[in-house]
Amino acid sequence: MRRALAVAESLRDVVQRRLGLDCSFGLGSSRLAARVASRWARPRGLLLLLPDHEASFLGRQSLSMLDDLPLHAAAALTQAGITTLGHLRDAHPDRLCTLVGRATADRLRASLDPHLEPPIPPLAPPHVIQEEHVVRDHGSDHGALDRLLDGLTLRAARRLVTFQVDAQGVSIEVRRGETWLRRTERFTIAVRDAAMLQAVARRLGAALLDPASGVRALKVRLIPGSSVRPQYALFPQPPVAARA
Repeated sequence: MRRALAVAESLRDVVQRRLGLDCSFGLGSSRLAARVASRWARPRGLLLLLPDHEASFLGRQSLSMLDDLPLHAAAALTQAGITTLGHLRDAHPDRLCTLVGRATADRLRASLDPHLEPPIPPLAPPHVIQEEHVVRDHGSDHGALDRLLDGLTLRAARRLVTFQVDAQGVSIEVRRGETWLRRTERFTIAVRDAAMLQAVARRLGAALLDPASGVRALKVRLIPGSSVRPQYALFPQPPVAARA
């Protein structure tokens, strides 16, 4: 435990010194526990969840802590009275399958039980590529927000290249007050081109960023996947005449 704390503190200091960025760290018995702890430790803290208190701490957390929970699944769970991670942990597996489907139910159960979590394969591509920025002046300038959206999308697109994956969708989220608003577009072709992704992000963000005032945070998510057809060329190739 002491070594883990020392490593986290060292990494935090290295990031601050080399990049000038704040970052938070969470330590727990599972990836979900560590992720929740790191969110509570923002912007530059470190939170260790002790084994005797971790279950009760996680049980009180809202479903909003599950960043990758689809909106329709969150709505179904909330309507059924499952509003916290504790409710989710205690729900019968058959009930979860009825509410959100077996695949999502199995993934949620695995995230809540350290013994069910699959191991992290080395250099595995992430389920979601996300870039986020807190708008400190509450977004009073449309132009600044548009440039910010372009920059976040570009950074996310570069990570597609790093992992050698394509995007099968783009999601834009805007925070106003305590409410997150989201627009998502799924593709029928695989996309990695940054300019195309920026164009989609701008289209999705147009309605969410109007009015510009009151915007507190902006988030861009790219959904990697290989279940869509490869990206086509923008222009068809001219037919090649057959040789005699």
